[in-house]
Amino acid sequence: MWQTALALMTGTAVAASRLLGRGRPRPIGGRLRLLAEAAAVAAMGYEIVFRRARASKTCQRYAFWARHSGRTVGRLDVDFIESRKWLYVANIYVVETHGNRGVGTALLVCAARRTACTVLTTSSRTRRGAAFFAKNRETLKRYGVEMADRPPGAAAPPDAAGPCRRCATASATKHSPISTTAATSG
Repeated sequence: MWQTALALMTGTAVAASRLLGRGRPRPIGGRLRLLAEAAAVAAMGYEIVFRRARASKTCQRYAFWARHSGRTVGRLDVDFIESRKWLYVANIYVVETHGNRGVGTALLVCAARRTACTVLTTSSRTRRGAAFFAKNRETLKRYGVEMADRPPGAAAPPDAAGPCRRCATASATKHSPISTTAATSG
């Protein structure tokens, strides 16, 4: 009896997954296979597949997987804001035993080219994540994709260079903590 209930729940979950995910993952197309990074991992026996999820009001969601010998060894989840050509990396993961082979870079480049983005960003603040994105900055630049240091819609950090509200000069230096009345009276 419980096996029937489990089979029904699993079947419902699979059906819901297909509905939400627009079918099964499909292999990347011919022009993406020709990218140097994708061709390099394909030569090592990896296959890259992707699935486009239903769009939200603000973005289109994609998931990319790297498979080797029938097993998933890497995954990349991205949100693409079409109006701004901005790609936001929500999650990237490569199984440790398959690391440092170009799998993560191939997933990243395939996502950037599939969406035709011009700006890529992430909220990754881990040491390994920061190193990965720093390493791939030049690779993405070759494809015309700029790496932004903050997610779309996020405010600039307080120490960023820009016009100072106090003196209207473009300066990243901090003023001394004196009041505006003391500064103007002297």
